[in-house]
Amino acid sequence: AACAKAVTASRTGELPEQGWSSKWSGPTKRASLLAALQAAQMHVVYALRPRSSAFQDSVGSVELEQFDLDQLLLEHATGKWRVRKINADEAIHWLLEEGASLEALCSHADVGARTAGANIVMSLGATDCVKTLLASEDWRARATAAQALGHWPDLKAAEAFAPDLAKLLQDEEALVRTAAVATLGTLGSAAARFCAESLGANRARTREAAAEALGRIGTSAAPHAGALAELLADSDWQVPTAAANALKRIGIAAVPYCADMLSRCGPVSRPAVAEALSRLGGPEAADAAAQLFAHEDASVRKHAVKVVGAVGLEAVGHQAAVSSLRADEDKEVRKAAREARFKLGFRPDHEALMGGGDPLPETVSRAVAAAAAGQGARDAEGQINAAAAHHEVEAAAGLSVEAEALRRVVATAGIEAVKAAG
Repeated sequence: AACAKAVTASRTGELPEQGWSSKWSGPTKRASLLAALQAAQMHVVYALRPRSSAFQDSVGSVELEQFDLDQLLLEHATGKWRVRKINADEAIHWLLEEGASLEALCSHADVGARTAGANIVMSLGATDCVKTLLASEDWRARATAAQALGHWPDLKAAEAFAPDLAKLLQDEEALVRTAAVATLGTLGSAAARFCAESLGANRARTREAAAEALGRIGTSAAPHAGALAELLADSDWQVPTAAANALKRIGIAAVPYCADMLSRCGPVSRPAVAEALSRLGGPEAADAAAQLFAHEDASVRKHAVKVVGAVGLEAVGHQAAVSSLRADEDKEVRKAAREARFKLGFRPDHEALMGGGDPLPETVSRAVAAAAAGQGARDAEGQINAAAAHHEVEAAAGLSVEAEALRRVVATAGIEAVKAAG
């Protein structure tokens, strides 16, 4: 009964009765201290467990177990006891000073508890505890600390943790890397060089995370655009995607690096590099791509002219150069040039309805010659249609079309030959 009375009094904010230190047993003192802490009656807490170790000894104050401290921290952080915030904050500070584990809260299985832990980290602004959490053996504590730094009230102070956060790009846990990427993105140029150090990491997921972080940083990461462009040729498909997204956010400063990469990357990587350059867009991308029109590798020329076509009307200054590639020795380049001309505002000429620029197949040539020599029109048309049905001739626009469209093209060619023969 005496214990229950003492607990109730402590919970309601009544100070201990006179002579309590000698009257109360150890369990009563512990139960009363727990009740006062749960209700955040801090004046009672300070009476039951004074700040001074000398006073603690004089009143026979009890020391709470680690489990009790951690449990009370969890309960106040998540608002279980519904006390005034100012009182809850004071209780949380007291518990931390007594040894409650912030790491245990930040690594709790419940995401709500971890969020509460992140809020405490932010409110404390304590650099020592953050450093400990970032190096925790528990991945949830590392992720929570990285998340908290992203909302740090003093951004300048948070920048000091850029090297520690960049190390988390190598973390095996995806959620830790994601939290690190998001926070590094808020730190700007102060974090860029630390992120760039991981672009050459052995693990693909680390390279991907580093590229994503630099993309979040944006234009301030421009000095590292060259290293990012190298990742466009990465063997892991997710890495080039992350690099292309980052280069897009960096902007036109990345154009020359992408163009250089297009000129020397392997054929497998070329479509991805060309796509990255196309996404950057604008006259800068078109100018850089046009410089590759004379490249010795036909595949490079093809992708360069595709980039110019993708830029569209902003690349009209290269109409003549694109048109000249219709006479390129490579069939694929000619095709790409015809497509690009269309995107630059040109429309197919009627005179172009003579095939795709390649010699007509022998069967068609014979049919045209026969038509020119006066052979029966139906026989000639039958041979032409048979050849067209097997897609032996391309349409003038250089596009793959169905047999019916091909028949019209070849038939036109036959008619023109007949006219030419007189």
